[in-house]
Amino acid sequence: MADVITHFEITFDCGESCYKEGDTITGEVVVDLKEDMGVAVLTIEFSGKASVRLAGNSLLFRRTSTPQHVDDEHYMNQCLCLYSRANNGSEQMMVSAGHHVYPFLVQLPTDLPSTLTAGHGVIEYRAKAILVRPWQPREVTKKSFSVTSVVSLATLPGSMQPLHCRKSKQMGLSCCASGTVSVLWRLDRMGYICGDMVRINGEIENNSRIRVSMSYAALVQHIRYFRGNGSSLHERKRIAAIQKGEVLPGNIGFWREELEVPRTPPTGLKGCRLMDLWYTLNLSVVFAGLAAPLETSTDIIIATTQDGVGVGDDGDEAVVGTADYHPYIHSPLSCSNPAVDTDIPLEVTYFT
Repeated sequence: MADVITHFEITFDCGESCYKEGDTITGEVVVDLKEDMGVAVLTIEFSGKASVRLAGNSLLFRRTSTPQHVDDEHYMNQCLCLYSRANNGSEQMMVSAGHHVYPFLVQLPTDLPSTLTAGHGVIEYRAKAILVRPWQPREVTKKSFSVTSVVSLATLPGSMQPLHCRKSKQMGLSCCASGTVSVLWRLDRMGYICGDMVRINGEIENNSRIRVSMSYAALVQHIRYFRGNGSSLHERKRIAAIQKGEVLPGNIGFWREELEVPRTPPTGLKGCRLMDLWYTLNLSVVFAGLAAPLETSTDIIIATTQDGVGVGDDGDEAVVGTADYHPYIHSPLSCSNPAVDTDIPLEVTYFT
């Protein structure tokens, strides 16, 4: 940066630089000059885009030296002129030394996907201020900001309905079976907002001769990337988890736990054709030895509001429209209700 410019920065009135789609962004471009300087134009650009990078071979989709294929998708590109010498009727407008502040205001579109950073893709938003001087290199400063889509649980069918799932596993080989382990999981609802507690109630009934070494619940974020040729890549990341201890043969282990939903983008990436986003709650029982875990999974909806009414920048209530929003929801897990037949007496174990 030239010595004459001692400070060049973008500041947002919102200290955390976090906005919802449709919000108004206000702030200032700050320029401090050590001495008088000629300025041709000062602009600020607001942009948002998604970028997905996948291996060139669509059959592999793994991190190798294979050349990557990059897809981009743009959501906004707005430019504001904050200062121009043309507006002052001068070939070279001199700006005096000192502290200068140029305010700006921009309205975000109402169909923006949420900011996201993942293994193979990113959705990002940024502001870029450009100061052009006659016969001098231009000066550029950038600042990122985050955008969250508005998703209301009130507009998503089934989000407040309770969920339950029962599943069992025959332990041992068919020629020498050693009993059955059955699980029953219950959730009070399917939809949550960040900061909510997922209340997990469950029973692990160990009617086998094999010890249950542990059980755990994991909230998993799923991202699917799409290519123009119809291929796709599925990425998973655990964002929260809780686990319990062992359940001995002949015992029942009870789950009465809460798992907090962390700060994360809401389900679905509306307006984005390169990526999709959804969440599942995976509940697993792990056995001692070589037996495969008993695993269940159910979709979880994560939203940003409970009732569909948000508060605008002016303090007035604004009803959120979601007619064009369709979250990625899988078919629910098929649950069974097997009969348990065993001669092993059952004892109850309460986890604390």
